[in-house]
Amino acid sequence: MWIHKYITIDQKNDENKQEYLNIENDLINFLGKEKLQELVKGKSSLQILIREFPFSEIFLQHDEIEVQKIINKIIYFGRVTSAIEESTKRTEKTEKTPSAQEKEPEEKEILEETKSRRDSEKKSDGEDAPISIKEIINALISGKKEFIGKNMSGLDLRRIEFPKNPNFSKADMTSVNLEGVTIESPKFTRTKLNYAKLNNAILESADFRLAKLWYANLNGTNLKNARLNDAELFDAHLEGADLSGANLTNAGLMSANLSGTILEGTDLSNANLKYAKFNQDTDFRNSIINNVTLDNLEGSNWEIGKWDEDTKNSLQKNYGKELNSGLAGEFVLIAAGEFMMGSPESEIDRFDDEGPVQKVTIKNPFYMGKYPVTQKQWIAVMGNNPSQLKGEDRPVESVSWNDAQEFIKKLNHLEKTDKYRLPFEAEWEYACRAGTKTRYSFGDDKSKLGDYAWYGENAGSETHSVGLKKPNPWGLYDMHGNVWEWCQDKYHDSYSVAPSDGSAWDSGSSSHRVYRGGSWHRDARYCRSALRLKSDPDDRDGDLGFRVLRTL
Repeated sequence: MWIHKYITIDQKNDENKQEYLNIENDLINFLGKEKLQELVKGKSSLQILIREFPFSEIFLQHDEIEVQKIINKIIYFGRVTSAIEESTKRTEKTEKTPSAQEKEPEEKEILEETKSRRDSEKKSDGEDAPISIKEIINALISGKKEFIGKNMSGLDLRRIEFPKNPNFSKADMTSVNLEGVTIESPKFTRTKLNYAKLNNAILESADFRLAKLWYANLNGTNLKNARLNDAELFDAHLEGADLSGANLTNAGLMSANLSGTILEGTDLSNANLKYAKFNQDTDFRNSIINNVTLDNLEGSNWEIGKWDEDTKNSLQKNYGKELNSGLAGEFVLIAAGEFMMGSPESEIDRFDDEGPVQKVTIKNPFYMGKYPVTQKQWIAVMGNNPSQLKGEDRPVESVSWNDAQEFIKKLNHLEKTDKYRLPFEAEWEYACRAGTKTRYSFGDDKSKLGDYAWYGENAGSETHSVGLKKPNPWGLYDMHGNVWEWCQDKYHDSYSVAPSDGSAWDSGSSSHRVYRGGSWHRDARYCRSALRLKSDPDDRDGDLGFRVLRTL
């Protein structure tokens, strides 16, 4: 081995001679034999050579990427001590000079100027000055793998070989390029990765908790078992990415492109998927989708992906928030949440049975019928039409609570499921309010009711085809007016001991059942979100209908 003429290798390192030889060959090819001979004279071991290697000088003469090629082997060689830090201080690139002797004072001047500028920058803006590729390489050479809080924005890091478990927490890695890299279990907690290029990278078990990845390119990236809890991936590209087994709870994925993304076994609980894009190749098998936000998706490009039996009904045909279920019609996904049920005593036109106001928690998301059940749907399931005001797209009416139950029983049988039922009263008001606290889902101004409802002042004493008026904020039509809608619950004249978990209130001695929403021949007072009336379960009136709820 040529380098042995100048360096004595102790016995414990003999097993690594081939590695030394590889490094030696790289050094010769890079520096030339004469330069290397000059460097190694007087060095007692390869450790000292590496420790005293003039990296700063070499960086001044050669491109960073070329230098990196030779240093990568040294990084993992495991024979580097902290003494290298002195010789690997960051220097700015400058013009080549004729000799090393001339470079020394110039380099010192550059270092001093750079240090002074950095100190000034830190004082002025309170942030870390940008770190360079040279500094990253030098840190890795010295055995460091933590870059917490560093400013690495805009760097091209594709050729750096990072060790296992590097820590980039709280770093600014905006627009960084890590395309195609392999990093084992990296940590990016609270890291800024907006506009970053991570496509086709292998980042299994990466920790991206609370990271910002706005507009990031993650196409084809391997993110198996990654932790993305509370991460922000707004408008990020994840086409073809593998997130199987990943944790995306509370993640923000608004407008993200998930076409062809593998989400098998992924936990998406409480994730925000507004306007996100899926396609038939998006794989949701065995995923957890509790409380996912899928509302306001009109105009987005969602199609049904791959679903297992338990989760296939969490998305649907039209916009990602809806389900077209054949005989049962169209449904809108309603996320879980909390709301104040009832009306305050100060509300105009209120009745006493609308209080006291109580906080209700809807623990599970559900699908609510987009429209009241139409006469066409009723005929398809029941084979008759009890309605007095005929029209296949008009809501079915003149049906009792018991009739509605019979319809649902047959619907479940025909669809081979048990997921259809009447809404619980709390679910109905929660869906009607759609996050509002006002008299109506559109506000307190009853003069606008005609835009949303067929009621006494504009209906002309008849029902009208469903869906002709404006929907509420969650995409539900005719929640105000047209026909009253049966609920599952028994009637009680006070909420004082009502369930607070959104469940049906079926206890008590009352034989009456609740209906909600107002109708075509009632005035604006009866169309308020909190208004509730009662009737015997066998009663049939020309303004009594219902809509169906489907559980997930």
